[in-house]
Amino acid sequence: MTFLARWLRLTPVPRADGFVHVDELTVTGQLDEAELEAALGHELRRNYVDRAALEAIFEDLGVPEVARHLRDHVFPGPVHLRHGEFGEAITGAHFRTVRRYCMPILKLRYKQGRDRPVFGADVLAFRLRVQPPVVAVPEAKTLANRDLNIGVEGYTSLEKVLSRLDESLHFVVARTAERGNAALASRIGALLRGKRTVERHIMIVQDATCWDDRVVERLAAAAEQPVSLTVLRLAGLRELVAAAYKAAAENLTHGA
Repeated sequence: MTFLARWLRLTPVPRADGFVHVDELTVTGQLDEAELEAALGHELRRNYVDRAALEAIFEDLGVPEVARHLRDHVFPGPVHLRHGEFGEAITGAHFRTVRRYCMPILKLRYKQGRDRPVFGADVLAFRLRVQPPVVAVPEAKTLANRDLNIGVEGYTSLEKVLSRLDESLHFVVARTAERGNAALASRIGALLRGKRTVERHIMIVQDATCWDDRVVERLAAAAEQPVSLTVLRLAGLRELVAAAYKAAAENLTHGA
């Protein structure tokens, strides 16, 4: 069982209108604080860099220079960027390990600078064995304060990304081909030429004390296309994100 399945439980939230589908992720309590921080740190680290890349730089991954390198050159500096990329990593993990979509690349590995995001969709996930194949486009929003319009902002951002979806798909094809997986790159490349089903998703990761159900109502009023909303409310979000990045830099013994 993945750490995400142990940490969170997915529960559909019934709605009368049916236009906005809502799922809620709730904490199960199966992981203690130390286990959760280590698991989140591992997930963050693998989103930015693989173990082989670190081993190409450092002979001993246990030396303090490794953590300093990750903090100073890999992980983002500003808190708001860390929050955003934490949400992006959790969204990717959710689609990959819980919803079981195919995710060929981890986009954060391709940043051109620690504080410079990659153009295009936050996450692209696929179901390639159905006809027509499915492209899931989740927009991740993470915030530690109250904002009743965060769902609407997520939908607006999502529509902008979808207007240039082919560019994001080409990015995935190119990175997948570079990694030597020509067969998968070809299957995804075919989506640029043939039929495909596009799923709209928004994932909100928010401090639990700041959530307001009116976020969903405003999103439902603004959405012009069906969209799936996943809500994850976390106690002490600021502290959790900070602890996860600390573990990502320092706890390299937890996983690859």
